[in-house]
Amino acid sequence: MYIDLPTLMLAGSFVAAISGAFLFFAWLQNRDATGPLWWAGANLSLAIGVPLLSSAGSQFGLPSVMLGILFLNLSPAMVWAAAVSCNQRRPNPLIVVAGAAIWLVAVLVIFRLGSEAQMALNLAVIAIYLLAAAAEFWLGNRGLQTRWPLIVLLVLHGTFFAAGAVLAATGGLGAGYPPAFDSWLGLIHFETLAFVIGTAIFAVAMVKEQREMEQMTAARVDPLTGVANRRAFLENAGLLLERAAGEGKPLSLVVFDLDRFKVINDTYGHAMGDRVLEEFGDIVQGVLRNSDVVGRMGGEEFAIALSESTARAS
Repeated sequence: MYIDLPTLMLAGSFVAAISGAFLFFAWLQNRDATGPLWWAGANLSLAIGVPLLSSAGSQFGLPSVMLGILFLNLSPAMVWAAAVSCNQRRPNPLIVVAGAAIWLVAVLVIFRLGSEAQMALNLAVIAIYLLAAAAEFWLGNRGLQTRWPLIVLLVLHGTFFAAGAVLAATGGLGAGYPPAFDSWLGLIHFETLAFVIGTAIFAVAMVKEQREMEQMTAARVDPLTGVANRRAFLENAGLLLERAAGEGKPLSLVVFDLDRFKVINDTYGHAMGDRVLEEFGDIVQGVLRNSDVVGRMGGEEFAIALSESTARAS
């Protein structure tokens, strides 16, 4: 069975453009989350690069093909940048353009690679960015369930391109025209369609889940000290008490306030008082165990529930 490669490539470009627009409008709804914007750029870059390749018949060395490959190299780099952004970090622009720059310099300046070597390097660059993006989602956002489909899709997509790079480097890519349906060149376009559609859906779902989690956390955390607020502390301490009673283990409760806190406010102002509360919140969370619970009951009053501890513990 043979397929019409240019038609399939243009169809993939159209789907990538629609997915990019979908992600862009999702970003407009929540501009604090830059991940969808980066991912929209990745899909739009793919939508631009694919027609440039198909219109030129994929003859290496032509300016349109060179430009198309640069866009294709930028696309997975932006996917990596989206993953970094979802981990609340700012992606390095130099890393984003590094893959495309390395490919261009290797092809035009240093090695003057042939068509198969060019393709192998191009596919390897794409695979590295995709697998790096999967690693970003694996290491960060551990509380988000929607990251798992993205990890699976990124690993599969990256592995597919890595296999293509090996085939291209060994001369086994089978770049004849028209390509066979079961060849790498035949399957990559179907696999890319699934990747583009799937990642667009799950990327938006993950941002929504992340936003809901942040709202839930904000509702349970005292914004000044970073410890649990009164409601959250009472709930968490109650759970510790139930577990301690069921297991027959001790539980200690410490209720206290900060001495001479009013003097600090009266002498240095409330801004300095807030700074003291912030510092205290950082210190108390640093010295307590993960099993302990600390909360701000109000003003300078705090409470700590110490699991498996007695009043006599030193």
